[in-house]
Amino acid sequence: MTRMRLPALRFFLAGMFLSGALFPAGHAQQATTAPEVAQAATDPIIGWWKLNVEKSTNPTAESELISITAQGNQFQIIFQAMQSNKYNPHYQLTTDMKGATSRLVQADGKPMNDEWRVTRNQPNAFVVESVGPFGGWKKEYAVSADGQILAVHDLPDSAPRIIVGSRDSNGVIHPIQHVLVFEKISDSEGRTLSQKMVDTDAAQKALAAEQSAAQAALDAAACSLTPGQSEAPASIPNQAVWQEYVCPKDGFGISLPNAPKEESLQRSDFYKLFMTGDESIDAQLWVSAEPVDCAAWIRETRTLVNRPVPPGATRITTETTFQGSPAFESIDRLTNGPRYLLYDLTECSANKTYTFHARWLNDHPKPEEVTRIFDSFRLLTKENVQ
Repeated sequence: MTRMRLPALRFFLAGMFLSGALFPAGHAQQATTAPEVAQAATDPIIGWWKLNVEKSTNPTAESELISITAQGNQFQIIFQAMQSNKYNPHYQLTTDMKGATSRLVQADGKPMNDEWRVTRNQPNAFVVESVGPFGGWKKEYAVSADGQILAVHDLPDSAPRIIVGSRDSNGVIHPIQHVLVFEKISDSEGRTLSQKMVDTDAAQKALAAEQSAAQAALDAAACSLTPGQSEAPASIPNQAVWQEYVCPKDGFGISLPNAPKEESLQRSDFYKLFMTGDESIDAQLWVSAEPVDCAAWIRETRTLVNRPVPPGATRITTETTFQGSPAFESIDRLTNGPRYLLYDLTECSANKTYTFHARWLNDHPKPEEVTRIFDSFRLLTKENVQ
């Protein structure tokens, strides 16, 4: 019986020896790759994070995405946002999260001025500190225990250079607290939302470019020459011919030595009328872009102008008339840098306010150019506008 079992025993021992020689080698090969894969899969900060606006405090974006990926011993963090003002930031940085300074990079790879210091302070959290010229803030990004929420909290700074907040009755500034709540989403959903944000931003920029070009065309044609023109008097140097320009959009005509430069702003239309080469004389016109109740405007302005001034103060705005209509005239002097006299004349006609602004050196009399420009102003009739 014993002799019959020996070959079987030898075969079993040989098999055990072979197994012992092969399996450890396989184990060692697996161990060299598994930790990186496991780290990326189990690291709580890795993944796509989507802003929950309802759960956040004082969010500045309508939607926002954060993507965090591992790249060897470093991390790439990408930020994308869509905001109501059409400014849609999209930038990223690469960091080892060990406190080194990292420069932000735009989506197109162009470096930005901002620099951040990122430090991994806990397995599920890291701190971001701005160290650029407008630094002074710190934020902590912390992942919840279940790995589904990334909360961003403001951290106090020991020596802030800029404090944004509200001041109480005692003069103490209380910083505004921003608590942003991001929820984890799948990689496929994150990539889809990211591309949607890129496409939306591109569409917005294309539309803005079209609107800007259209507005530029309108502004370029806002004022045109009238057939008549007059010679400048010899007393005005370096000005050969003055001509009248009519601006139908804002309903006025005015005589100038050169065509006015018009720019549409948010609440007014701005016209650059005249400027000398050394900038010692400057004349402008501001026209309200929205309809104005002139009677109400005159009453309110008159009340403000006639209210008592503190003892020792000088009233700089007075009521006057301009071309037979009520107007308000202001004269002020600047003391910093070159001393200029500032002159403003405002009237309200045809449901628009027209404010003439001029500036000249205060040791000089009112320039003839300014007087001539203001005196040449006239409102267009409906026939002229058409």
